Amino acid sequence: MGYETALDFWRASRVASEGQHVLEDAGRVFGPRALELHERAALAALTSRAELVGYAKSARAVGVRGAGKAVRALDLATGGSASPRETDLAVFFLLSRRLGGAGLGGFAVNASLEVSQRHREALEGQSEVKPDFLWADARLVVEYDSNAHHLTPKKKESDEARRRVLEAMGYTVMVATNDLVKDGTKLDAFVDDLTCRLGLRRRSLTKWQQDSRDKLRERLFGVQN
Repeated sequence: MGYETALDFWRASRVASEGQHVLEDAGRVFGPRALELHERAALAALTSRAELVGYAKSARAVGVRGAGKAVRALDLATGGSASPRETDLAVFFLLSRRLGGAGLGGFAVNASLEVSQRHREALEGQSEVKPDFLWADARLVVEYDSNAHHLTPKKKESDEARRRVLEAMGYTVMVATNDLVKDGTKLDAFVDDLTCRLGLRRRSLTKWQQDSRDKLRERLFGVQN
């Protein structure tokens, strides 16, 4: 069995529910139709983090080489990321301070928050918002703004409306930009503020931890031009 055949079989075996539909052109009338098997298979995730963790732990239990590293790597995996930079930020937040990260787990990425009826008009009728990073218990949100994608007037207006709604719903919103994550001083101040807002008290970074932070920042985000 070849790779493509195995991949097609794997996708088909994990196909989404029969309830999915797609619009099709029936002459002059557009209407819904049920997705074909191959179409539903293309939409289905190949696996989940939970399945990967279960497999890696089983492999470690029977002594498969590299399984222990895989389990540790999966500690940094998060579902829901919408961009490579969000993934980078998630890794930075999750990694311990000893390894250069912020050590601030407990968040969800792009989790849905229902918007009350009175706030939907500001979001052009949307019934939910999906913050980039959400610490639900602390009612704290971190949004990432990429300079490359967040400079158009329409996008700025949309982002601002979204933040106003989140704040009206009782959430504190912090914004991380591309320039911020590349600047060591700004990033450290951002992490300190985030840590405080999460109700945590920590000692200042040691020189060794700060060096680890600087190296990790450059690996994940690059450096300021």
